[in-house]
Amino acid sequence: MSNNSHEAHDPNASTAEPTDGRQQYEWQSKYPKDAMQIIRFESIYLFILLLMSLLGILLTWNRYLENFLFNPEILDPKIFRIYSYYCFAGLLGGTTFSIKYMYRVVARGYWHLDRQIWRLLSPFMSISISFAVGTLISASYIGSDTIKFSHSAASAIGIGFLVGYFADQAIGKMYEIAMVLFGPTSLHHKK
Repeated sequence: MSNNSHEAHDPNASTAEPTDGRQQYEWQSKYPKDAMQIIRFESIYLFILLLMSLLGILLTWNRYLENFLFNPEILDPKIFRIYSYYCFAGLLGGTTFSIKYMYRVVARGYWHLDRQIWRLLSPFMSISISFAVGTLISASYIGSDTIKFSHSAASAIGIGFLVGYFADQAIGKMYEIAMVLFGPTSLHHKK
């Protein structure tokens, strides 16, 4: 396959090229009106998730969530804050990735309804993966002599964001780890 053929089918190709293959003053959308309504809905949805993630980080940082939700005698506030940071930062990372993906596929004409469920749920998958990775870090299952993870807010936010942003790749890596730990399963049983 030639390089030009690959670029014609890759929404990430030529991301620095601002024309998206249009002529000067060609401003009207090529999407029909009903598609534009769904695109607007998805864009507003992602913007709301972006605001929620930033607000969640802020409310965790100023300790409003722990004071509002929990009795410190029942739950350790420091642990609650760290895992809240992982989750909200994971949401921020996943939403940021989804926004980047959304504007690229819309601009290049690759947006379609069949991928809508992925676009809507992907940020929430990022929360789950960030929480799980944060748990593995706290349990010292992730880390090495060269990579040290602290339990600071900045560390949790940074790691949570990266894990959320690259959640699809993180799931692939977790699958590889599971195959090493547990081995493949056989769907065909001998009688």
